[in-house]
Parts: sequence; C-alpha cells; structure tokens
Amino acid sequence: MSALAAVARLLEPVAGRLRVPDPSRLAAATLPAERRWIETVLETLLPCGVVEGLPGARETALADYMDEYLRRVPPLTALGLRAAFAAVAWSPVATLGRAAPITRLDAADREAHLVAWESSDNYWVRETVTLLKAATLLGWGGDRRVRESLGIGP
Repeated sequence: MSALAAVARLLEPVAGRLRVPDPSRLAAATLPAERRWIETVLETLLPCGVVEGLPGARETALADYMDEYLRRVPPLTALGLRAAFAAVAWSPVATLGRAAPITRLDAADREAHLVAWESSDNYWVRETVTLLKAATLLGWGGDRRVRESLGIGP
C-alpha cells in the first residue's frame, strides 16, 4: 500500500466531518503586512528611474494591480503567488544571512537578495522569481504611460 493510500485510509473515519475551506477566502484582499511585502518586491523588480521615461512599480500603482489580480485569478493561483511573494519576502536569512524581511533591507541588499534567487542552483527557486516577474510585467505593461513610452498602442 502506498503512503498516500495509507493516509487516505487513516482519514476515512473523519472525512465526513472535515470542512473544506472556502476557496473564495484565498482571493480576499491582501493583508497590510502582505501588501508591504508585495510592494517591496515589486519596487525591487521594477524600480523607479532606472530607464528614463519608463515608470517603475510605484509610479504605475503596480501593487494595486497585483491586489486586484490576486482577487481575480483562481484561488490556487492566488495562493501560489501569495506564497511566492512571502517566500521572497522572508528569505533574506537564507540568501544574505540577514534575519530580516525584505521590507527592512536597503535597495542594494534587496537587489542582491533577488539576484541570489535568480542565480540559485535550484530550478524551483529560480522559477519563483520568473513567476513573479511575469505577473508583475503583465500589470506594468498594461499601464498607459508604459505603453506610450514604448510606442505600443492601447
């Protein structure tokens, strides 16, 4: 018998009493602390003033976009993105040896932290940042000022 089958068999007697969580709760608005992590990660990925004429995350209200995006996507997608933001936010202890969330790092340390994620030997760690970049760029590219700066129509 596989381990999964054994666990299922152990849970059989209580299965009828277990309540499945309401998936709509996963799509609720972000909590204030979570919002700060998301804002900091977004501002690190797309800082203001890096390329003249192109707005950064703060200038495009990207955190507002991400908050709305997390409410619209399927619950498991929202959960995955939230977990990715939380993992990046709380892992400077692993990448920089600093026991502080990303919100307490200066800009140079935040960038070094994300570079460490991107250059990890672990595929899943690298892909976490790629996932966050993809979701971020969807919102950033949707901003009218970004499209105009790049010469892209509506």
